[in-house]
Amino acid sequence: QGRFNEAEPLYLQAKDMTKRLFKGDHPSVASSLNNLGLLYNNQGRYQEAESLYLQALKIAERILGIDHPTTQTIRQNLEILRESKEENNNIL
Repeated sequence: QGRFNEAEPLYLQAKDMTKRLFKGDHPSVASSLNNLGLLYNNQGRYQEAESLYLQALKIAERILGIDHPTTQTIRQNLEILRESKEENNNIL
């Protein structure tokens, strides 16, 4: 819906709650990090998004394995982000 300013506090709250609920690495934490990364990517906040995707990917690979659908989704989101960054750099 493009209501990024309204969505961000909710994503941050969900991420913090998930981290408190699931101490240590957990797939739900990876999902929360990925979701916040998606928001930042959509806002053009590529550096912040990339950091979140990398954290999420590290957790997902360790807990779920490299071939798990969630891990693959996070990896794809990271690849899309990197392609977007590259395209934006080429435009400038």
